[in-house]
Amino acid sequence: MEAEENQCPACYGTRIRRFFIENAEPGCSSCQILAGSLRHFYPSEGPRGKINLIPNYFQDGSPYVQISHKDEDLPPTGIVFHVSHREDAQSVALKVGGFFDNLAVRRDIEEVPSGQSSVDQITTWTRRCRESHAKCQRETPTLPSRVIEVNTEDGNCRLYESNGERAEYIALSHCWGKITILTTLKKSVKAHSNCIKLETLPKTFQEAIQTTRNLGIRYIWIDSLCIVQDDADDWAKESAMMASIYRNAYLTLAATAAKDGSEGLFKSRQVDTYSHTLSGTQGGSDDVTIRATLHRKHDCLRAVDDLSESGLASLPLMTRAWCFQERLLSSRVLQFAADEMVWECEEATSCECDLVEDYMQHDWSQLTGGDVSAQEVPDRTLFRLPDMEKHWFRLVRTYTVLNITKDFDRLPALSGIASTLVAADDYMAGIRRSSALQDLAWLSTTSPPPRRPDTYVAPSWSWASVIGRIQHIQAWNLEGANKPEVSAGLAQVKSVSTVKSTVDRFGRVKAGELRICGTYFNALVKQKDKSEIIGSTFGQHWLTLEIPDLPQSVGWPKEASFDTVEDAREAVGRSVRILALWSQYGDIAFLMLARQSHIPSRFRRIGLFKTVPIASIEGKVKKFTVDEVLEKGRKLDITIV
Repeated sequence: MEAEENQCPACYGTRIRRFFIENAEPGCSSCQILAGSLRHFYPSEGPRGKINLIPNYFQDGSPYVQISHKDEDLPPTGIVFHVSHREDAQSVALKVGGFFDNLAVRRDIEEVPSGQSSVDQITTWTRRCRESHAKCQRETPTLPSRVIEVNTEDGNCRLYESNGERAEYIALSHCWGKITILTTLKKSVKAHSNCIKLETLPKTFQEAIQTTRNLGIRYIWIDSLCIVQDDADDWAKESAMMASIYRNAYLTLAATAAKDGSEGLFKSRQVDTYSHTLSGTQGGSDDVTIRATLHRKHDCLRAVDDLSESGLASLPLMTRAWCFQERLLSSRVLQFAADEMVWECEEATSCECDLVEDYMQHDWSQLTGGDVSAQEVPDRTLFRLPDMEKHWFRLVRTYTVLNITKDFDRLPALSGIASTLVAADDYMAGIRRSSALQDLAWLSTTSPPPRRPDTYVAPSWSWASVIGRIQHIQAWNLEGANKPEVSAGLAQVKSVSTVKSTVDRFGRVKAGELRICGTYFNALVKQKDKSEIIGSTFGQHWLTLEIPDLPQSVGWPKEASFDTVEDAREAVGRSVRILALWSQYGDIAFLMLARQSHIPSRFRRIGLFKTVPIASIEGKVKKFTVDEVLEKGRKLDITIV
């Protein structure tokens, strides 16, 4: 039978726009395939409300349908169609044609990625990368100080202390979670060097070791076992090596969907498939099956900022601060995500559903099921762009929203990324000395509520001194932001220094000092009249600044942006200094500084605000120049700690 030539009024070949299941033509194969798949994946009679079926095509020309809900506030979803053999695709083209003219040949995904099919897929990806990716080629690396040897005679494993020899090893990226897991301590180093019984290890470790053996690799690096957890010196030395450990690993196994070690790599995935059988076809078997699956969104490839709460909930590893640099630094990553395995290396990105080959070359909206919220360049892609240092603010913004168990790890958990992008002499507790003014122009956002850490983490001028999401004001408008005619520093950083507390030059600090010269004003922090306050919970919107040396007609901000609510509470009724820091398009950013109670000659940062210096004079609006504003202030060297 030849492909159907009639222009079906219900689906009309490739130009499907709105499709109602009840209008499906009984004699139209295209209608029946669409109606059957919709009934299968959605409520008994298909999606609720009116829907649009929008035909799209992947890079290989194979079709998928994007479902846009018109009567519901739901994101788009999609259905992907495929066959198991090339001759079946030819038969469908003859029988149905139109939208189904070029079905892709894809394999089914295992419900649990531990069978031979999954092992074969991982082996295929690694072999392809090793043999054909020029950017992924490298010499056999030097082993980390300690690794786990997985091929012992008794079937268990052991802690192996290397002596600088070269060998391939796997690395594991995982969430520790709240369960108790086996760790290496000073008292157990010797015992672990003799034997670590597999049954004493959490499920994630066991399955990572199984995967390492399947790949024919002898060693695996697992942080909790390869770093002596109760030895501060060993921890500092080994954590400082994190960048090279993950970068040089043969492959990083990422337990992306596991919230702790009990859940493992091999979690069950949704593999529901709708099958529609055609009979009596030409050019192939008598019966040909078209298979339909829900479009996988590949959330694990997206930027963290693009993920919804539900997306993050299904990918707990992506919410952890330590694991951010593990994912970005690794040359090869195999993610065990919630719905499939995903491969990432220097040259390619692939997934089990076969819809991704190299997402940098794709229309990103296709890979995310048409979700228009996916606006950010994926994190790993961003990290590999030329002039990566230009994207430092984006990395800080993403990193600071992630969860971290111990506040004092705020700097160490970013040290691998920092050491890759910034010279050690230029890096001061999260601030780049060579870009100090721009880096100082940060503010904390109100969600999640920012707070000061439980212990000393960084000097107040560093974003690391606040636990919460950080934004840099220059990042708000990057286009032209570095042009002198629109953007300029208003102060001079005389010196900036920190006192390191470990051997990691990008890690923990125990003190820091910044000397800056610029124009400042005295200001009084006042609480607004109650009639101006909306809401009963104390917040920054309760406060305003009174600046005596400036005309009251100038449109200064009515709300100052304090770093934390604690800083705002302490500032009420007190005098602070505001130091002109940066101007952009005529706006001015000021640091808010309060005196240290025990060292009056020193100041600490408590906030930042931007202002547009506009006044209404005799009914006319006037915008003051930056120079006109600053000439009313005083100049001074100020030390911030």
